[in-house]
Amino acid sequence: MVNKKIKLAMMALVLLFGMMLIACDDEPSGRFGNFDGPGSSGANTSLNGTWVTYDETLNLNNGIFTMSIEGIPYMRGSYTTSGSSMTVTPTEVHSNIFMGEFPISSGWYTRSQLMSAIENVLRDMMPPWEQAYLPYYMAEYNEEMNEFFTPMTGFYSLSGNILTITMDGETTIFTRQ
Repeated sequence: MVNKKIKLAMMALVLLFGMMLIACDDEPSGRFGNFDGPGSSGANTSLNGTWVTYDETLNLNNGIFTMSIEGIPYMRGSYTTSGSSMTVTPTEVHSNIFMGEFPISSGWYTRSQLMSAIENVLRDMMPPWEQAYLPYYMAEYNEEMNEFFTPMTGFYSLSGNILTITMDGETTIFTRQ
């Protein structure tokens, strides 16, 4: 049973990683997680604003992004642009990535915070005779997190209220809200 839950959580991570592009959520307090505020001078300010597809919302603000899927916060971090190139660096993921399958506290997690939370949950879920497998499971999650938090570089184009982003060969078309 424990292995099944672990595999479901890992599949959720892989599925959500595959849907990742970019997004940003304007915080009322003016703070963006571990950032002190907007600030990458390497970002095209014409991209600032809220961009939507049928199920994704991407908020871009001077080099800071937050992504939501179906209105549920998902990921945030920083981005830079140079010409038509865009590099996205995720720095935090929301506990929503587990879609309720993994019992961690709701909120934003850096990579190290998420790994610590996952290890605590696994330790609590595993019977004593399976504790020896914890390093194996953590190594698997560590690999998944490497993919989640690795910067991605792709291309973008902006035409009026249409933003087209291509990352890892997948193109997504956003409309300015």
